[in-house]
Amino acid sequence: WWLGLPSSSSHALVGGLIGAVSYQVGNLEEGVQWLNVLQKVVIPGLIAPVLAIVVGYLLMAVLMWSLHLLKPNPANVNNRFRWVQRFSAATMAFSHGTADAQKVMGIITLALVTAGVQKEFHVLPWVKASCALMISLGTSAGGWRIIRTMGGKIFKLQPVHGFAADITSSMLLQVTAHFGMPLSTTHVLTGAIMGVGASKRVSAVRWGVAKRILAAWVFTIPASAAVGALS
Repeated sequence: WWLGLPSSSSHALVGGLIGAVSYQVGNLEEGVQWLNVLQKVVIPGLIAPVLAIVVGYLLMAVLMWSLHLLKPNPANVNNRFRWVQRFSAATMAFSHGTADAQKVMGIITLALVTAGVQKEFHVLPWVKASCALMISLGTSAGGWRIIRTMGGKIFKLQPVHGFAADITSSMLLQVTAHFGMPLSTTHVLTGAIMGVGASKRVSAVRWGVAKRILAAWVFTIPASAAVGALS
């Protein structure tokens, strides 16, 4: 956040859990189910940005083709999509909660079960309410660093581009949440923005910024694992 890089909270949670469990058990082999980490986290994490780029590119291409046929005034297009984007942003926010709040609920419930507070693994109502409240407060208090990166430093988004990126991300997050994959909202949305930008022209995307974001993604799991083990 301080560097304005949209790192993955999903991967930070997974890394923190890996580090904490591995330290408690005393090795990297027994406590962590590495096959599940590979199938549910690593592989989807590699595929998701690429898939988001492709879907975002195709959706934006369809939108631009449709608008070209209608031949509207460019100013009117942005004004109309400014209103439509309220719907797409709400859809994206709902998908974000569907994907990200569930991960924290799982870790809190894990703690309650291992501490003996609960006998079975089920999410209590107060856990749901607290996660929903805190993700909302965090969204409102997050500041402008990442907003500037996502909104202008990767590709200068106009309302029509924002609409396409939001819809792309929402669809992918809903599908992966259905299959229980803790996919990174950050990876998906960043990929969607790159795809939308590339549909205009490849050089419109600031790939240098994209490389810095990618470096942060690679660093997230091992760094958070180290902090998890230390704490």
